[in-house]
Amino acid sequence: SRLASVNAQKAKKKKRARTRAKIKNLAQAKKAFKEKRYTHIVQDLPRFMNKLKGSRKVSYQFIYAESLYKLGRISEAALTYDELLLTGKDSSKIERIYLRMGDCFRQMGDATTAQIYYEELIEKYPKANEVVAATSHLSKLRKKKN
Repeated sequence: SRLASVNAQKAKKKKRARTRAKIKNLAQAKKAFKEKRYTHIVQDLPRFMNKLKGSRKVSYQFIYAESLYKLGRISEAALTYDELLLTGKDSSKIERIYLRMGDCFRQMGDATTAQIYYEELIEKYPKANEVVAATSHLSKLRKKKN
């Protein structure tokens, strides 16, 4: 019957979801991020990410932080971005990290801290692409204040 067929398809999908391949390296993590599989990234990366060192760890942490952010787990994302700022190893992503820190605090309702991160981004990296977004957010925050 039609119902049995639908149920069989659902069961197949469930089984496939349970047996998905775990993310085990940076290439797989990047691919999963492109495919917007943020939940899988957040589930899989912590398992081995903490054992890594240096710039390898930073690359994984950034994808992990971005995934938390995309999932709306803002405070966890902020903590991970903050760790990245403290290590200061990945200069290629530093502008994005400052922007995201501002975004996180703005979304958590802390406009003052958000402003600090946006201003720091604009001051330290005036030519960065992220400055456009930071400037826009900053002007909106200032309008709310007044």
